[in-house]
Amino acid sequence: MISIKRYARYRIRGNKYYKIRWYRVKNALMSIILFYVLKEEIMEYLITFLFCFIVVYMCYSLVVIYRKKGFQKFKTSKQLMYFEKAYKINKDKINLKHFAQSLALTNAFIIAATCTIIEIFDNLILKLMVGFVILVPLMLLMYKILGTIYKKKEGK
Repeated sequence: MISIKRYARYRIRGNKYYKIRWYRVKNALMSIILFYVLKEEIMEYLITFLFCFIVVYMCYSLVVIYRKKGFQKFKTSKQLMYFEKAYKINKDKINLKHFAQSLALTNAFIIAATCTIIEIFDNLILKLMVGFVILVPLMLLMYKILGTIYKKKEGK
């Protein structure tokens, strides 16, 4: 039998006893408390992110994807040429409408994340520096992910 003092440190799963990691419980409780304390600020940032994401995505969709003239320009755009050269994507093998939609979602995410992160700072110069530092790596990372996904789709 396990004594009451030891039982507080263990919990039963089936027939086995496992040690409770109190530091994990403590960290989880601190996270919950911080969430309730910072709930208003978190909601502000979430609303800013969603607003920027929806506005950028809708503008890009209406101007580039759903207009014939805009889509014809997209077929010869620098972004598409970048994906062709950097990730060796053949634009004849992929569906360009789906690629344009994916690129619109990626660009909207990049811009919305950057806008949300720079909202934390008050100084204009600091906002510009942080925005540039975040924008470039985020763009390279997201374009790399999108390029590898479409490279795999092209092979199928």
